[in-house]
Amino acid sequence: MPKRWHLVRLADLVGYEKGNRPSEVHEDGQPGMLPYLTVKSIRSSRFNQWARDEEDTTRVHRDDIIMIWDGFYSGSVFTGVSGILGSTAVKLTPKRTDVDKGFLYNFLTTRFKELNSKTAGMYLKHVSKSVFESLGVLLPPLPEQRKIAAIFSTVDDAIQKTDEIIAKTQQLKKGLMQRLLTKGIGHTKFKQTEIGKIPEEWKVLSISEMGEKDRPAVKTGPFGTQLKTEHFRATGVPVLNIASLGDGKVEASGLFYVSEDKARELAEYKVRPGDLVFSRVAEVGRSIVVPPEADGWMISSNLFRISISLDLFDPGFLMFSLTGSPLVTKQVFMLTADAGREIVNSTVLGSIRFPIPSLDEQKRIAAIIQTVQSKVETEITHRKELEKLRRGLMRVLLSGTLRVRVS
Repeated sequence: MPKRWHLVRLADLVGYEKGNRPSEVHEDGQPGMLPYLTVKSIRSSRFNQWARDEEDTTRVHRDDIIMIWDGFYSGSVFTGVSGILGSTAVKLTPKRTDVDKGFLYNFLTTRFKELNSKTAGMYLKHVSKSVFESLGVLLPPLPEQRKIAAIFSTVDDAIQKTDEIIAKTQQLKKGLMQRLLTKGIGHTKFKQTEIGKIPEEWKVLSISEMGEKDRPAVKTGPFGTQLKTEHFRATGVPVLNIASLGDGKVEASGLFYVSEDKARELAEYKVRPGDLVFSRVAEVGRSIVVPPEADGWMISSNLFRISISLDLFDPGFLMFSLTGSPLVTKQVFMLTADAGREIVNSTVLGSIRFPIPSLDEQKRIAAIIQTVQSKVETEITHRKELEKLRRGLMRVLLSGTLRVRVS
């Protein structure tokens, strides 16, 4: 045990107060009301219910620690919110003056699995009081607790700022897509078409009209009987599937693999650079452009391969149109049912009509959108690095493996 650190039972450090549902909950906030904190609102940070602070309610301030006590998320902890606490959570309050709330919060985030996996209750699962109270806390001196909490707070602030940049950049991308994919660049004259108003110089074409001569414009992945789970290997020829379709790029962690023999048997389902791979189930419309390194890879049964003439059409423009042009996404939505779970067939996909500018303008539009998308990807990567840093700091700081200097 680190010098001057002590192992203390959680029950000796904190008390907890269960939330209560107020007598009235309102959908619209009124003067004197506070956010009503339910599990859903706490987890999403979206507060759309309001209540007054009454004699039997539990008031929570921003520096308080909240633990979800009942249900699927029992054992998870939050801070930084204020309002009236719902009945499925508790407010944790230190019993001693030598306990820093910030340190305690970060310690409890590391105990979620233990608390969540050892719940009590036959029907409604909830945190086990005995498990909660017997948790051992490795407690450093108060100045060291505060320094550790400050370090985590600095990292959390950086993560929050990164989240804000990502959200703003994604909103910018959405606005750009809606404008550029319907109005283009520098156009002043427009015409009404069967899919909506577009620049006069643009055409309206279906995927089948954009296809190559030597390949079908739309190819559905192999039947389930042709490609089964038993055919997958640890290594081999990569198989694209829904899990490998990232935000406009391949997510390598989601790839499956088949043997060379199986790939030769299913050669008609291979992809080439510049092909578009499109999800036909679940998140209908999710798509990527096949990069050069994926030449010869396969598609799974839940995907389409879209092959267009690269001499006349830009696959990046088509991909962004599928995901961000209101003139196209409206058609996709109307052709699917059951909240996006309906399987889209190749005939339906081939009938979707796209507003198409000249190849030069397609490339310019796709390049502008891709620049913003690259900014989003950079920030997402930065956020992952910050999360990795935080996990590493939790391991060494909360165990005392790395001691902080306190002036």
